Amino acid sequence: MCRLYLYTTLQITKILEVVHHPNPFDSIPGKDSANKKLNALLDKEPRWLKPKNEEDMFRRCEQLDRSPVRATIASTSYVRNQSYSAPPLYTQGNVTPIKYEGNPQSATLEVPPWQHSPLVQSSRIEQTPFEGIHQRSASDDVFGPSLTAKLARVSPAASTSTDHTTGSLHRLLEGYSEAYVRTVRRLIRQYTAPMSDRGSSASPRSDVYTNDQSWFNDVDAAHSYSHRPYPLPGDFLSMDIHLRRQHPCFPQSEEHQKRWCMCHLLIDAPHSVWVCADRLTDDTHQLVTYGPAIGHLGMRDQFGNTMLHALAARGPPSLLLQTLHNDSWGSMVNVRNTAGQTFLHVLGDMWFHQADMIEGLLGMVEALRDRHGFEALARDHYGRTFLHAWMASETLTPSSIESVHRHSSLTLSARDAFGVKPALNPTGMDLDLPALSGSPSADDPAAVRDSEYLQIARCALQEPALEDADGRNGLHCLAMASLSVQSFMNKASMTPTLQGRQRKRGKTADEMLDCSEERLQLRLSLAEGLLNAGVDPNHYDSYGNTPLMAFCAELPEDDDYKTGPAIIRALLERGANINARNRAGETALHVAVRCGRKLAVKTLIEEKANVHVRDAAGRGVLALADAKVRTCTDYSPVAYCHYEACRAHLSGKGFAVQEPTVLQEWGAGKGL
Repeated sequence: MCRLYLYTTLQITKILEVVHHPNPFDSIPGKDSANKKLNALLDKEPRWLKPKNEEDMFRRCEQLDRSPVRATIASTSYVRNQSYSAPPLYTQGNVTPIKYEGNPQSATLEVPPWQHSPLVQSSRIEQTPFEGIHQRSASDDVFGPSLTAKLARVSPAASTSTDHTTGSLHRLLEGYSEAYVRTVRRLIRQYTAPMSDRGSSASPRSDVYTNDQSWFNDVDAAHSYSHRPYPLPGDFLSMDIHLRRQHPCFPQSEEHQKRWCMCHLLIDAPHSVWVCADRLTDDTHQLVTYGPAIGHLGMRDQFGNTMLHALAARGPPSLLLQTLHNDSWGSMVNVRNTAGQTFLHVLGDMWFHQADMIEGLLGMVEALRDRHGFEALARDHYGRTFLHAWMASETLTPSSIESVHRHSSLTLSARDAFGVKPALNPTGMDLDLPALSGSPSADDPAAVRDSEYLQIARCALQEPALEDADGRNGLHCLAMASLSVQSFMNKASMTPTLQGRQRKRGKTADEMLDCSEERLQLRLSLAEGLLNAGVDPNHYDSYGNTPLMAFCAELPEDDDYKTGPAIIRALLERGANINARNRAGETALHVAVRCGRKLAVKTLIEEKANVHVRDAAGRGVLALADAKVRTCTDYSPVAYCHYEACRAHLSGKGFAVQEPTVLQEWGAGKGL
């Protein structure tokens, strides 16, 4: 019922007829009963989750049809996959090979690696054949006129075994098109929820959807980048070098299928302003040989790289310094590419071998700050200033490091997503942290931790830079703190109380849950107070997560459905970077999907978050939702429905695609 509600335009009464057919009509549950069930599965006011029209519906089903794993989960138990890590990487500064074949055998596989997984091997005989596993390319017409025809395809085995079902559906859905009926049948039979308790260690109470604090070390999250994120828009300026250095790549290799290699860039973005597959363009050759001309001033590539980016990455150091001396180019210095990188972030390797050049550049940076308001400490989507990026370079010499330290005005104490600090933070306060009022025991670790969150959040009003032992600032701590005793006890699994719509009449303050309007309004006012006090909404904790990610993971959604989004918008209005990434390449949207937070997903989409982002494992947000759906069991129907709701809304109103291209992820207008 939930799946038909999320992926079709059918009214609830018609959904009930389809789901309960061929039962007698008088035995079918009523509309009110169905709405109560949907509210229990999808929380309050789920109507916004339905497709708004058939175009929205078919778009959702099209992306579901592109998923290589969803058709196989109905008849198999899930073995949790631990291979969500990025590939090994040779790192030598800015012009490093993007991809390394960690397993020589993977380059010659005859079939995609996922077909060798225990999941597929165990179900090869019993599963329904899945026609046309799609290999994504830039030429795909995702929303074109062929959409209905694609959805109408049915594998022979499925159609022969379900003719009677299709005939019954035709009678029930009289007046609907053939493609519509076949789509409904596929949603019923081919994408059945993996409700099996085989091999599951889930608790019978795991369907209680609470503020789980394990989101920052979720085993289903991608592993962190081992050295630096890649590829970023600055790396595309050296595409020809990367392509020469990378190992041979084959369409069947894991690296190619997960889009870790540079090969896809040749398909997704073959025409670049600055660099081709095998050489620099004529414009770039002129730029790095003779310096910039007036015609270079307005030139940008598909990823927002300007002539200063190109000159910094590929030109001689002396020519960049000469260009920066000329005030004619002052308007260019603050322009960033789609990952938030300035020209300083993308300097080529040749810079770091010459201490005198580094010294001259740092002096020029200070001058540019005075003359043109240059944001010398601008941070990219991983929270890195140019100093963080330099520190990650293995070619930075000791003499160059000394040059950096001499320019103390350019140092920054902020931590980036990888836990790197160019300078140490001031010593934090030593706090005597009391236990949470009303908690069972001051010796309980969960009680002490929750109490510490509250104390840090309160003290941050006077000390905005205050952090806890895990590097969380006041906003992080506010997101993760319980504001009611009952919610704390639910979180600690002491005396679980089912969350959902609460009857306000007769509720005392201690009986209110954090999902209530009163508690969420309190959290909103506290968040606004912390922002007004100067607490950084883009601060990274020791896990590499920002406050926006913490709120998207933690905000409850099962009662008040307006205040939580208001908190997210308050952070964004005060400068939180909606596309900031953690060390696993995740944005707040990834985190919201991984935690099944539908309202957070909806709010981020409305605030123009990039829906084509990929994590360090190469997964888009739809693939991440698939990974979470596969972990659900018959003990977690609420979690399943939340993940399915996130996926449906992303592919429908969010226009997310199953396999985002490089240009979709980093193209101009996506990452800015």
